[in-house]
Amino acid sequence: MKVGIIHNSLNSTGGGERLCLETIKSLKETGYDVILATVEPTNWDRVERIIGEITKPDREVSLFKIRMRMFGIYMRLLTSFLASKLRKQCDIVLNTHGDVLPIEADIVYMHYPTFALLKESPINIKYSSSLFWRAYFIPYEGIQRFLVKRSLKSLILTNSKFSKKAIKKYTGKDATIVYPPVNVETFAFAAKSDARENLVISCGRYSPEKNYEFILEVAERLKNRPIRFIIVGASSGRVSREYYEKLERIRQAKRLKNVELLRDL
Repeated sequence: MKVGIIHNSLNSTGGGERLCLETIKSLKETGYDVILATVEPTNWDRVERIIGEITKPDREVSLFKIRMRMFGIYMRLLTSFLASKLRKQCDIVLNTHGDVLPIEADIVYMHYPTFALLKESPINIKYSSSLFWRAYFIPYEGIQRFLVKRSLKSLILTNSKFSKKAIKKYTGKDATIVYPPVNVETFAFAAKSDARENLVISCGRYSPEKNYEFILEVAERLKNRPIRFIIVGASSGRVSREYYEKLERIRQAKRLKNVELLRDL
């Protein structure tokens, strides 16, 4: 039995990409043949260096032969061209990037309804940071709203009660919660250790929607306590670098010696 997985790109190596890779691993272990459809070819050496040991699909098909460095969210729509091919070759098609496509998958793992990002309050995402980003995002928002009404007939999976509520609110559809995979065995020893530090670590790319300002606010309130705060993340791209620099300015202005900002480790 063949399963097709649609994901625009694994090269950003974020949480969505880890979920896609764990899906591939689980399907392979269960005995399925897996075809991965991407917009750009996966740099497997880089992905494995960052994420660790991975299970590759039986085959990868890519729309382009080179890496695409622009129009990231619009690349997700381009996977529609690959979805039609997977329909003919596979018994089941999964969409793990989560946005709605004109040619829909049987199952979509919707992390959050992307078109609703500017509807929630407070708004703290890059698409609200300037007129340029709003102009970039608004057409995509309209396309997604149209496709939700016209094409969203898939089984919807999501990552939390919070996202399930948002999906119901903005699409009218019910979603089933399947929590993202976490390799608990790797970290379980820390929970049993008596040598744990008073240390708070947050890992994730430097991006406005992460709202790391909240961590700095907590650190400021606790700066007279023996507690350290470390934020670790990637800062690729202009928006990400500017957000990192903003946090660093806040850290220095508030003289938060209990905070470290680490990037691109």
